[in-house]
Parts: sequence; structure tokens; C-alpha cells
Amino acid sequence: MLEAKRKYPEINASLFRWILGILVCYGSLLVSSLIIYLFNIENLIIPALIMSFLSIMGALIIDKNILRKLFLFLNFKDVIFVFVGLIISFIFIIFASFAATYFKIGGEVNPIFGLLDKFSKSEFLISSAIQFVGEELMFVLPFLFVINKFKKTPKIIRVFLAVIISSLLFGALHIPTYNFNIVQALVLIGIVRTGITITYIFRKNLTVSYIVHFLYDWIIILMAIKYSPMW
Repeated sequence: MLEAKRKYPEINASLFRWILGILVCYGSLLVSSLIIYLFNIENLIIPALIMSFLSIMGALIIDKNILRKLFLFLNFKDVIFVFVGLIISFIFIIFASFAATYFKIGGEVNPIFGLLDKFSKSEFLISSAIQFVGEELMFVLPFLFVINKFKKTPKIIRVFLAVIISSLLFGALHIPTYNFNIVQALVLIGIVRTGITITYIFRKNLTVSYIVHFLYDWIIILMAIKYSPMW
């Protein structure tokens, strides 16, 4: 039996609900950071829970059924594309490296590598599994906003704009992470995010891009123990 062709979720939310939902989702980073600071929390799991919880609340403001529209059960093609998506993601990190060299973009090391000795790998594993739910929502909400709100624009242009806008916003979220190196966050992290985004474009299943994101980051973290890469 042939697989029914997937489409991007149709979300008939008002402009106000889209903006409010995205703001709540993105504001989760600020809220979790403030809670860490105010209560002096030395734990990775608690802020990850707060961030992802608020991100989910932001998504639900837009559409109460959005989670089941985004996170689909995996089928065989989805599983295969997890591996394809990983390959694509690492190809894009090579693009990012070339861009950094060609444009002479200086890079800051992600501070997470400085915490590898402070927290256990199990705490890193659990916190990242939780946090990446929120991060994938931060990517997909602006992406789907463009897809759903510019329906009169040709699909290929909509998808292109959605990729550019969502990747730049995702990169912008990392500006504080990289010591306010704006070019590194917007260009290099944006390029890497685009590689993961392609997974969602092909499968239209956020579960797939979530798994690719998780595996990609953990491969980088494990490599960092030996090679200390930039990203």
C-alpha cells in the first residue's frame, strides 16, 4: 500500500495567536534563564523542563491540536530518513566550516563543552532529550507561520522563505550562547539548522527532525571530548 503524501499542517490561527504563541515559545529561554539565576539552580534538567513546557504552551496557544499534527509516529521511511538527515546535517556543518573560513568568521566555543566535566553524561542526555522538544518547536512555529500565512505565494518560494526566516531566528536564539557573536550565530548556526530543517521538509514529521537534532548534537558532544569542535 502506497504511503499517503504528507502535507504541512494546516493551522487556521489568527495573526494574534501566531504572534503570541511564538513569543511565549521564544520567551521560554528568558524565563528558564531567569529562574536559573534567581534560584541559583545547578541542574540541567529543571531549566530544560521549564523551557520545553513553555514552548509547548506557546504552540498550544496557536492550535490546541498542534502537537499531534507535528509529532507523528515513525514509519519505515521516517526511520530511513533519520540516517539520511544525519548525513545532510553533517554536510551542512562542512558548508558552515567553509563559510567560516571564506568569510573569516571568528568563532566562540559553545559553553556547553565547558560543562562536560561538571555534570554527568546521563544528566546531559536527559536534559537534551527534553530541551530539544522546545528547540524543535522554536524552529517549526515560524516555519509553519510562513507556510500557512502566505498561501498566495508559490509553494517553493514559501518554503524557501520559511527556511531562511526560521533558520535566522533559530540562530538568533544562540547569540547569547556564543558570547554575542552575531555573525556566528546567524550565519553558521543558521546554516547548520538548515541541514536539520531539510529533514522536516522531506518528511513533514517533527519527530524525525527531533531525533536527527538529538543524534547530531550527541555525536558532536562525544566528538568534543577528543576534538573540542566549535559547534
